[in-house]
Amino acid sequence: MISKTYVNPETFSKSINKISNANIGVHLFQQLLNNSNDSGQSTFSRVSEYHFKKWQDKLTLNKFWNKRPYEISFWKFICNYPFRWLFRYTFGYGLRLRNFLITFVIVFTSFFFINQSKWKNYDLQKKDLAINVFCKDSSNVSSNIYYTLDATTKLVDSQFQATSNEGMIWLTVQNLFGFILLSALITIILNRFVK
Repeated sequence: MISKTYVNPETFSKSINKISNANIGVHLFQQLLNNSNDSGQSTFSRVSEYHFKKWQDKLTLNKFWNKRPYEISFWKFICNYPFRWLFRYTFGYGLRLRNFLITFVIVFTSFFFINQSKWKNYDLQKKDLAINVFCKDSSNVSSNIYYTLDATTKLVDSQFQATSNEGMIWLTVQNLFGFILLSALITIILNRFVK
């Protein structure tokens, strides 16, 4: 039992390296999480919770692959593990800002290049204002940055509107990813500053 101890959970992050010991990892980081919460160590709580969830996922994998400590069904594994694995690497379980920032840069850059290559197919129209750098038949860097920011974050109003079917589909896809990114950012902020 770990209690009333000032200890950085990251110290133990490499102490267990076999998936067959996943239940030990879960127990260890659960104890460190409880200790950090009881001691009011919010930074250590986030680190403990991250590793606790990571070892929970490894335990799920161990239950499926090695059937230890007991077997779980294929469907239970498929419904659980892949989504949690993706959540871990993209958003750090809602606990790591660096994972979010890397994911945001990858998503934004991907959409930037997609928009660049498909710009002419979007049949973009100006909404309200005349924009000197706007050309519906060819993209330039500033127009594309504004359009991609508008589509993924709504932080700016690019004043461009896609009117073709393909343009509306890609705009919808970017809006959905933007919603997911915003939800993840809110979760990270709440975990960092409210808990």
